[in-house]
Amino acid sequence: MYFIVASFRRYVTAMIVYFVSTEYITEKYLNKGINLFLFALGIDVFATGYQNLVLKLHPDFCNGIFGTYGYNNAMQGMFCSIISAIAMVYYIDKKWSKFKMIYALGTSCVICAFSEIKAFYILIITLFVIVLLFRCNNSKLRKKISSFIVIGVLLLYIAYKILERVFPENLATFFDLSHYMLYEKYGAHGGAGRLNNIQYIYNDVFKKNIFETLIGQGLGSVENEFVYTIGKLFVSFGVIGVMLLLGWVLYLFFKCMKKAKESSENLIEAVILVMIVISSFLWNSLFTQMTYIIFWLLGINNINLSVMQAKGNGELK
Repeated sequence: MYFIVASFRRYVTAMIVYFVSTEYITEKYLNKGINLFLFALGIDVFATGYQNLVLKLHPDFCNGIFGTYGYNNAMQGMFCSIISAIAMVYYIDKKWSKFKMIYALGTSCVICAFSEIKAFYILIITLFVIVLLFRCNNSKLRKKISSFIVIGVLLLYIAYKILERVFPENLATFFDLSHYMLYEKYGAHGGAGRLNNIQYIYNDVFKKNIFETLIGQGLGSVENEFVYTIGKLFVSFGVIGVMLLLGWVLYLFFKCMKKAKESSENLIEAVILVMIVISSFLWNSLFTQMTYIIFWLLGINNINLSVMQAKGNGELK
């Protein structure tokens, strides 16, 4: 019963936060929220460093403001990814200074190095490519993006050196395909890893039952036994539930794409939506405490002033 109530609370809260944000959020309160995130990021980098370097905790438990009692890497990684996405878009759109962008990206890279969140670096590279596709349309922006790439490579190198010292064994796995695939399938122990979540649930939980595969086993069934969002969703709601969520995400993504070239906020939301799909296979990051931040930001597609105002003032050409 506890897990049914807990799961129901997350899903209902997500929808309430999204619809309230869509109706009432303004650019003023969005900026206040983002500034609060940046303040929390500063505390987070010191807390994570202290947990790793002073307390000598395992990186899986060095989660800064998200605590040390459990595997909260997912919330840490999602938090840093969201701030990094905002930093990329706002810097390229001339809404943030270079210093502010470096602070946001730099601290995020360092935090994820101390927490050994390797997937974060792949994720932000992917997000940067998406931003690039929407913004690389003139010579001034190309120069700005070139400087961004140089800074990004430097920050990634620093993060790599930190990872090299913090967790060299896992870093080696990251660059070996066969070892990586074994690692993501939980090695010889079996289980639902990142690469075999769906397969494992279909074979070992649903026992290849078509009816259960379509509709799942319901809220709170055995979802607590699975680590990643995609596994929790699949075992609870089956193929139909996963496809409904994916359909909603795609609807929002294409809606944002229409205004992404004129609106910083629509581009940020489009990037976050891509992040949601990818991270669902990497982490348990969607229906957790991060629900409130994620779905709050998904309501910003009605704020479309940033880039258009800049163009009107002659700042973007």
